[in-house]
Order: sequence, then structure tokens, then C-alpha cells
Amino acid sequence: MQKLIKFALDRPVTVSMFYLGITLLGLLSLKDLPVELFPPLEYPELIIRTTWEKALPREVEQNVTRYLEEAVASGGETRSIFSRSMEGESLITARYPWGTDMRLMALMARQQLDRVADFLPRNAGRPVIAHKSPENSPFLTLALSGADETALARLADYVVRRRLEQIRGVAYASINGAPRREIYVEYDPLTLKAWGVTPEEIKTALGEANVRAPAGRIKNGHYRLSLRVESVFTDIEQIAGTWVLPAGAPPV
Repeated sequence: MQKLIKFALDRPVTVSMFYLGITLLGLLSLKDLPVELFPPLEYPELIIRTTWEKALPREVEQNVTRYLEEAVASGGETRSIFSRSMEGESLITARYPWGTDMRLMALMARQQLDRVADFLPRNAGRPVIAHKSPENSPFLTLALSGADETALARLADYVVRRRLEQIRGVAYASINGAPRREIYVEYDPLTLKAWGVTPEEIKTALGEANVRAPAGRIKNGHYRLSLRVESVFTDIEQIAGTWVLPAGAPPV
């Protein structure tokens, strides 16, 4: 240590030039140093989303979520698994330890999910696996409040959500917490037997008559408009007037 101090005192110019060179080298490297406001970060989590249109949350839980949870858990190395069953949709979040190769885990999860595909309902969609990252997280949350919840739900669905989806760069906007109106259809077993109609045929007829599907997008000036094919029930009379097609018989 004494020799180092003596060297610095005996050669002040050499030492000063050495540290000046290090400082200049740092300044030159600073301009080429990449700086990002939101650097890419991948969480050790997988999100499995499965759709089953018009299915109740309990049906989704019993016929979809339960099988997928068991399949993901059988792959091992999971730290925890959370699931959420909603109307027409199942969401499963599988968390892994930090440092896990998520590409390998996604491949293993896909193999496990494909093994239970035969146990899922026929009209259920194929499970979609996504990696969780800040880029996939919602960046804006809007809350609506008011006395009429039904009117707020319509405002959120037909105005707010559609306006947000027209903004350039917005992939989609979803609505959570809005009340959903449910209508229960009751039937007379004797009448059905007389007409040769089964409850499953009634369910199929109502489902085919009540359709809302995307049909692409068009650009109108500065706006991008979403096109939808809608044939939905708006009142009870339309439900009561639905035609049912029994097998091998005329419409009823």
C-alpha cells in the first residue's frame, strides 16, 4: 500500500492521465448504453385461457378448469396454481420459481394439456398458453359508477369499450363486474313429448338464434370501426317465437 501511495505522489501527471482516460472512456460509452423506459421482463408465470361459449361458471369449473388444473400440476416444478372460472371462459395462472426456463415449461404444459383434450367439451376452444409480461398487462383501468347498473353496463359495452378499441395500438378492451341479465326457459315435458322435441334441441335452437360474432374491421377516416354480426334477443317475445327443428320432423 505504501508503494502504491508513493507511486501516486511521485508521478501525479501519470496518475491524473490514467483517471482522466477512464472518465473519458465512461463518457463515450454512456451515449451507446441502451436505456429503456419499460425494459422487457418476463415473469415466471404461464396463463392458460380456454373459451367455452355460453357455458355457466359452474359448468366451466367442472368440465374445463378442473381437468386443466390437474394437467398443469402434473407437469411438476409449479410453485402455485390459481384458477378463475367465468361465464364462457376459464383462466388458469401457473407460477414457477424464478430462473425457470419458461419456454420449456410452456412446451411441457402444452403436452400435458393435449393429453386431457378428449375430456373437454366438444365445443370448447383449445387452451391458449401465454407468457405473463408487463407488455401483456392492462395499462389503463376505468371505473364507472351510477345508480342504474344496467344502464352503466350498456354504456360500458356499447360506447366506452368500442371507443377504446378504435384507438390505434389498443388490442382489446374487456369489461369486468358488469351485471348480466339471465332468462330462465321452462318447458312442459308433456308438450315436448307430444311435439317430439327434446330439451337439447331447444337449447341448440336458442343458441343458434342468439349469435354475436366479430366480422372484421374497417377504417373510416381517423377511426377504426369493428364490424359485428349480431342476431341477439332483445325481448322475451323473440325467445318465445324461436323455431325449433326436431330431428326428422318439421319446424315447431
